[in-house]
Amino acid sequence: MDLQKQAQAAFEKIIEHGPSSTLRKAAKSYWSAYQSAEGADDKTRSLLDTAIKSIPVDYRSPALQCLEACDAGKAKGDNVDECYLALAICLAERIVHVM
Repeated sequence: MDLQKQAQAAFEKIIEHGPSSTLRKAAKSYWSAYQSAEGADDKTRSLLDTAIKSIPVDYRSPALQCLEACDAGKAKGDNVDECYLALAICLAERIVHVM
């Protein structure tokens, strides 16, 4: 599966089953912005970053590891949108549990 399809599935999983309403709303906002003609902006990315940092303690460590990987990619010049798509995939795999 390509990155775009994996990210779409990841965002859908986060939006439906994320561990906090703040994270679910921020993920929905980011995904909507990403799919728009304008794309996601720094403000939308920042809201997602803040939501990740504020999730419940039980999920915080793995979530912050995902965020750190995204930040490291951005710092070395990787495509920002691809970093956030990979971030969503990481979050969906590590902190979103569907029962």
